[in-house]
Amino acid sequence: MRRSLWRHRDFMLVWLGQSASMFGSTVSFIALPLIGVLLLELSAFEMGLVATASTVPGVLLSPFSGTIVDRVDRRRLMIGADLGRALLIVSIPLATLFGVLSMAQLIVVGGGLAVLTRLFNLAHMTFLPSVVEEESLADGNSKLEASQSVADVSGPGAAGLLVTAVGPAVTVLVDAGSYVVSAVSLARVRFSSAASAAVKPRGRSLKGFWRDTVTGFRLMWTDEVLRSISVSYASLALFAQIQMVVYMLFLVRNLHFPPIVIGLVFALSGVVGFGAALLGGRLAGTLGVGRLLVLGQGAMVAGGVLLASVAGSTVQAAGTMLVAEAFFAIGMSFWGVGSRTLFQIRTADEVRGRVIGASGVLTGVLVACSGLLGGALGSAFGLRTALVIGAVGMLLSLALVLRRRVWMVHLDKTKVGQA
Repeated sequence: MRRSLWRHRDFMLVWLGQSASMFGSTVSFIALPLIGVLLLELSAFEMGLVATASTVPGVLLSPFSGTIVDRVDRRRLMIGADLGRALLIVSIPLATLFGVLSMAQLIVVGGGLAVLTRLFNLAHMTFLPSVVEEESLADGNSKLEASQSVADVSGPGAAGLLVTAVGPAVTVLVDAGSYVVSAVSLARVRFSSAASAAVKPRGRSLKGFWRDTVTGFRLMWTDEVLRSISVSYASLALFAQIQMVVYMLFLVRNLHFPPIVIGLVFALSGVVGFGAALLGGRLAGTLGVGRLLVLGQGAMVAGGVLLASVAGSTVQAAGTMLVAEAFFAIGMSFWGVGSRTLFQIRTADEVRGRVIGASGVLTGVLVACSGLLGGALGSAFGLRTALVIGAVGMLLSLALVLRRRVWMVHLDKTKVGQA
């Protein structure tokens, strides 16, 4: 009989830590860009430069991150990443206090966060199957997505209020505190730490490390389902990020939205995402993870198209933005539950980190390029044009996944990389 996750102590600790971290991250999602816009008064191109430069360290690491995760104690890696991220975030209000905050520091902090978040997220995806049974993975991923939606509801609204009251630099301290909560929660998980270090690598030499890394890419690329999902999502991420680079600038400078309005719109859209996340685990069982993935990607594309059409009075623009963000919230919930569950079940434990890591490399490279591209498009042709280009590209990414018929995928007992 399947064990209820509500009575699963280790899962509840993992869930608590992740929920706190998600809330802090949504606060920073609003506050960090506003540090560049309000405190440093960066231009569209400079914002794009910060976004691009911040992703470079993570991109350079990404081909090898899966092998690293497979070769170390995953729980200890996550705890270290949480504490490292907290220190990076704390440096921002300290620099502001002493009057030395600069664009260069935003790049360094962003780059460090990208590396540590990459390692944490990948370790977490490979770690969860060690905590809960395979038949409970969709339920666990659904609960985690629900937490993300709750964070989307409460975090941006709190960020808007805090930025208005104490400024964006102080507001990011909420994120630092959330990482500490996550680290403490993970440290209290009681099961044997050996369970979080699933791989027994074939030697510790550099040659063995390289061989393991190449194996992850080969396994991901030769599996048609994993390859199709990876390519289509990378394409979606490229054009969605083009939109996001200029999004805050567009809201502040073109539509003249104050921070409190931006925060409230994100918060309200998160209510819809919460409902979608609660349904995610159930839909994965009834529709199948393939159909859930396609449905999620279609909803995200609809959100991108609506964002490109935001116009009119403040009320009209806020209404369109709210609907667009609601579609994004639904899409991210469905995609998150479906993709994580599929990768966790379809890959063998001993290669899971490498395969999932390889899947994210293309996305990381394209997102790195999209930051600079979005800033350049916004500066050369206007912020609206950059939003439209992003929407058109997202439509093309949906065509890719539909062509591959990903919705027809079935999960079976044969795992990629199984000996």
